[in-house]
Amino acid sequence: MEKKVVIWGDDHHNALGLLRMLGKQDFDVLFLVHSSCLNVATASKYCKKYVVVRSIDDGLKFLFENFTDKENKAVLLFTADKFSEAANIHFNKLKDYFIIAGPAQEGVLRDIDDKYTMGKLAEECGITIPKTYLIPDVSINEVDCFPAIIKPCNPAAKDFKTKIVKDKSRLMKVAKVFKPDRRYVIQSYIKKEADGLVYGCRTWDGTTHLAGICVRNRWGDDGCGSFGYITPNIPDSISVQGIICFLEKNEFHGLFSVEYALTQDKSFFYEFNLRNDGTSVLFYNAGSNIALAYVNSCFGITDDVSTKVVGKQYLMHEILDRFNVYDGNVTRKQWHEDRKKATLHFLYDPDDNRPYELQKAQSTKKFIHHIISKSWINKLRLKIKNRQ
Repeated sequence: MEKKVVIWGDDHHNALGLLRMLGKQDFDVLFLVHSSCLNVATASKYCKKYVVVRSIDDGLKFLFENFTDKENKAVLLFTADKFSEAANIHFNKLKDYFIIAGPAQEGVLRDIDDKYTMGKLAEECGITIPKTYLIPDVSINEVDCFPAIIKPCNPAAKDFKTKIVKDKSRLMKVAKVFKPDRRYVIQSYIKKEADGLVYGCRTWDGTTHLAGICVRNRWGDDGCGSFGYITPNIPDSISVQGIICFLEKNEFHGLFSVEYALTQDKSFFYEFNLRNDGTSVLFYNAGSNIALAYVNSCFGITDDVSTKVVGKQYLMHEILDRFNVYDGNVTRKQWHEDRKKATLHFLYDPDDNRPYELQKAQSTKKFIHHIISKSWINKLRLKIKNRQ
């Protein structure tokens, strides 16, 4: 029987990582592309079959209509919360035809993904979280953790992503735009030295595999870290047992990542991403095939798979990181030195280089857009400062 795998996600380097990890294997892999093709994952030589669906409802309809074999279930993987949550809502209908990455209970994933609930679950497992308040359970006047970061609890219905406020007066201004039917988390803002991300999977024998940690201290226009390193050595300040506890408590099997704010000697929890992570392509290039370990467990394959990265290796987003030179975040000389030591990239792969070539062709356009965007932002900041 064919071993079928469905990747549901956007045409992004997240899905590219999955295709590269699984494309060399004897699997029948289908990429269910949300919305449109952007010539990233769909440009990979490992993307041999893909279908574009215009909405999440269309994606669910495709799955229901095209997978009807209870004796030969397909493995269903996700690249974003919106897809994994949609599948979890319909878990009982899908489980006869798919081995679904996620919790083994219908309708619970959206609650777990709630920023406040997730933080409390993590804290119960011994994971360090920043001081936290939930609005409207407490009033704005009770908040005393400044500077503070504000996040809507529901990641799938954000009226904004995050906002940082330095004092209570700023918080009161932001609170005026809070929607009465929404919940918001307010946390101590951690002055971090870097972002840390642990990538791994929990296989169907109950084992949690951790590839290592991705540490990044420069960021690109897409909000993702664009320079840093990957190492198998997870800091002692990160509770590995806490990660295992969280996954076990939520009956989770599949791919995941955990994000932290790193200071000199502490690691503060941001969130679990209970689906594949965009850094997976970097971890794969560093010697870890987490996706293969998980998919093999779904099919009962017991082959040895390397799940740990090999040594400390530097990473760089080969297109977006150079914008940091323009922004003054790094000198041109330092950037060239960093580029020489970077061996891990989001797109570049000599064995599968078409995604990089197509995105590089658009890099000038992206750079011009970046300059224009920064110009408008700086003008707006100056205007606000003059009003104060």
